[in-house]
Amino acid sequence: MPCMTSGAHPGRPDTVASTFPRRSYADPCAVARALDAVGERWALLVVRELSLGAQRFGQLRTGLPYVSPNVLSQRLRDLEDAGVLRRYQLDPPANTTVYELTDQGYALDPVLQALGRWGATRPVTTTREMSAVSFLRSLRVLVVPDAPDGEYGLRLDGEAFGLRFVNGTVQVTRGRPADPQATLSGDVTAVRSALLSGGSVRGLESGGSLTITGDHDAALRLPALFRVPPSA
Repeated sequence: MPCMTSGAHPGRPDTVASTFPRRSYADPCAVARALDAVGERWALLVVRELSLGAQRFGQLRTGLPYVSPNVLSQRLRDLEDAGVLRRYQLDPPANTTVYELTDQGYALDPVLQALGRWGATRPVTTTREMSAVSFLRSLRVLVVPDAPDGEYGLRLDGEAFGLRFVNGTVQVTRGRPADPQATLSGDVTAVRSALLSGGSVRGLESGGSLTITGDHDAALRLPALFRVPPSA
């Protein structure tokens, strides 16, 4: 399929370089223009971390521990200049800066989902744990198509999230769901082991790394709602 060039202005000076004072492909193709905005290293992972809601700089550093503060600051500026995110100051008493995706940023969600599905078939090459957001996004990719409707809660390192299964998909939201069938609490390693890595829910609970509230039987059924493909 040929590259789309809608929006290019033949005969006008190249505006990519003036809009983005970093490296540019200087190519009118829509794919190249997209990569001018989000193609730098760490950029899409910043978008991933913000895809479930606004975060502070320190929270982004927690989710992306291998990016240096200087590089993260630059990527945030780049993405803000590109219209992908915005920054704003919280009202007192917080008085802290947070970063949030714009509508253009949230429009990248299908791109991240497609990359996640493709990446799920690739071999894992690190022993480092996923961030909470990347783990939750993986659940959206790995849900089985015949998963029954229902609502569950997850509490990852003290932060509450909701899983709502609808028509073979799962919606992930921040905050405790109103009426979850069951809630699993623990760190990302324990909950990921229970849901995606074949860990025994009962064993993790008895070992103290996982806490279950609500319907235990429903909690025991939750791992069957996800399927991890064999790695390439």
